[in-house]
Amino acid sequence: MSNPANHEKVRQSLRDMGDWAKKTAEDAAVMVEQAARKVEEAIARARAGKAGERPQGAALGPRRAVRAAGRPSAARSLGNPGAIPACPRRGGG
Repeated sequence: MSNPANHEKVRQSLRDMGDWAKKTAEDAAVMVEQAARKVEEAIARARAGKAGERPQGAALGPRRAVRAAGRPSAARSLGNPGAIPACPRRGGG
C-alpha cells in the first residue's frame, strides 16, 4: 500500500521546507540585530544631547521617535527586498 516515490517526494518537500525555515530564521535574526543596533544608536544620540534640550524626535512619542531614528514603517517595509521571503511551498514569493 505504500508508494516509495510518494515517500521520497514527501521527504524532499520536508527538506525544502526545513531549508526555507532555517534561512528565514537566519534572515529574521539579522534584521532583529540591525533593529536593535539602530535603537541603541538612537538612545546613545539622545543621551549625548544637551541637558534640558529635547533630543530630536522626542516630541513625536516613543514609537515615532524610533521610526524617526531609522526604523521603516510597516507600509514601507512591505516592498522591501530584504524582507523575509515567503514559504516556497505556499506559493508566496
